[in-house]
Amino acid sequence: MNSGSKKNSLLCPGCRRLISRDEEVCPYCGLSHPGAWWKNSRFTAALVDPNRFVRLIIGANVLMYVVSLLLNPGGLNLSFNPLGFLS
Repeated sequence: MNSGSKKNSLLCPGCRRLISRDEEVCPYCGLSHPGAWWKNSRFTAALVDPNRFVRLIIGANVLMYVVSLLLNPGGLNLSFNPLGFLS
């Protein structure tokens, strides 16, 4: 087998079953154009799955909160108000 040859099968990003790369529609789950490069990219995988997308947004918000505390440590005013650190 030639190591430079392109494989003609892939896992459908919708149902994770093995299909032909040339399929217009996945015969198992009906996903349109399952062989598109952006549907099989690791960078866009988080945008396809709603659970991963929500985790990505929550992680970005937590990261931005920590960065804002590092840039302005005076914003961590401790007081008797238990919710004061959120403001």
